[in-house]
Amino acid sequence: MSLLRERWEIFWFEPASPVNLGFCRILFFGALFALYLPQDFVAWAEVSPVFWKPIGLFRCLHLPVLSAPLLAVIQALWKVTLGLSCIGLFTRLGTVTSFILGAYLLGLPYNFGLLSHSNAILVFVLGIMALSRCSDSWSVDQLLRTARLRGEPSVTHPLMSGEYTWPVRAV
Repeated sequence: MSLLRERWEIFWFEPASPVNLGFCRILFFGALFALYLPQDFVAWAEVSPVFWKPIGLFRCLHLPVLSAPLLAVIQALWKVTLGLSCIGLFTRLGTVTSFILGAYLLGLPYNFGLLSHSNAILVFVLGIMALSRCSDSWSVDQLLRTARLRGEPSVTHPLMSGEYTWPVRAV
């Protein structure tokens, strides 16, 4: 049993550099930003309430269809946080906010009968990135930390850690 546990821990938490995770962050959030920049979610506010059949998340959290002006603000904020997460500026706030707003916006069409699960994986990856330390490499946040704390080796060259392995393997 200990061999299985050891292999499990090695698979998920093998010490690694933050470079791969930072690169995954750039690719993922950059692709989402480019893909959803032209998308307009405001039209969902105009769909007749007759078609509203809330899915589990919306039902449990009592999430309604927001008004068109509020949806416009939320989608603009989501797109900004996707861009900030991509470049790694205010990454923790950006990834958490993009997860929360993305779960709402990407889940909204499913409440009106959309029959596809293609966006579910995006919400899971947004959540994984929100929980990870994806700003430790290839980010503006890391450049700012390095400039602020010059000379400390753990800041200029982040240490190897299993914290950089599990998000990449989970995605």
